[in-house]
Amino acid sequence: MKKLFLLVAIFAIAGFAVIAQDAPAAAGKDAKGDAGKARAEQMKAMYIEHLKETDPAKFEELKKLKEENPEEFKKQVEELKAKAKENFDKEVDAMKELIEKYRQEKTDEALAAVKAKMQEYAQKRIESQKKRLAEMEKKLEEAKTKLAEEEKNIQAKIDERLKQIAEGNEPRDKKGDKDAKPEKQEQKAE
Repeated sequence: MKKLFLLVAIFAIAGFAVIAQDAPAAAGKDAKGDAGKARAEQMKAMYIEHLKETDPAKFEELKKLKEENPEEFKKQVEELKAKAKENFDKEVDAMKELIEKYRQEKTDEALAAVKAKMQEYAQKRIESQKKRLAEMEKKLEEAKTKLAEEEKNIQAKIDERLKQIAEGNEPRDKKGDKDAKPEKQEQKAE
């Protein structure tokens, strides 16, 4: 039983290490096409959301900086990502040390330390997933509410639009609006 547990722990650590080593490649220019770039962007967005929870002041500072100075924003985000990777690497190294200690000592206490660390990591991951799920559920409810409002008001909007057209008023000039005047569409193209 202990050997099975140890094998699971080793594979989990190896998986963490592979993910940590692949992260810089996924974020680089040599990443595997659009999927690698998309994954890097997704990870950056997730980290920024994590920052929103852990350091709201820094999050607001970055949010403001993104608008005012995008290059400095990118630089600071990269620095924060590097620090996060460094912390992750330290955790992986700590886990490897616990496993090595168990291999040398073969004691129940050393195995219990490995188990405790694995449980800690698993709990952190579960809590993070629960938070993300709650955020997704909140966004879903907001989208449903917005859609319900649009459905409720659609006939009034259509009636207002038809009234404007019947009165000879200018139709709204929206992108893709076929009723828009040609000169306005040409101005948009310039």
